Amino acid sequence: MERPASGSKANTPISILCVEPAPGECEALQSILGASAPPGAAWQVLASPSIRAAMPAVKRWRPPVVVCDSQPATGTWQELLGAVTDLPDPPLLILTSRLADERLWAEALNLGVHDVLAKPYEKTEVAWVMNAALRYWERRKPSQQSKALVLRAAC
Repeated sequence: MERPASGSKANTPISILCVEPAPGECEALQSILGASAPPGAAWQVLASPSIRAAMPAVKRWRPPVVVCDSQPATGTWQELLGAVTDLPDPPLLILTSRLADERLWAEALNLGVHDVLAKPYEKTEVAWVMNAALRYWERRKPSQQSKALVLRAAC
């Protein structure tokens, strides 16, 4: 899996991992996110066709956000959530679904998914959800580092 080139050298790339079995879904996200990155940054969408292929990419690229179809080709989004939750600096998981019903929303949010995006994508919603996820991920980093220091000091 290659890291795509960013749109501008002046921009800092913000990588997200897109786990989508359907062709064109990751490209659609890249197109939508192209103009919605925070100032001085650029979104970079890395594509993965399966959960199995996604795990090495998450460990290698350490994206702040992973977007996953609610019905991936292999495995389940719950397995992916469990695997990324165990990482030292876990990315936020955002599910996508054509059938984003109340049951999926309730289950996903109760298990720790950051958000659910309905398909077909609505440009404004995608931009808002991704930027909000990035802000949340950046804000929680100091608290995670503080927890690690407290745990080390207690040992």
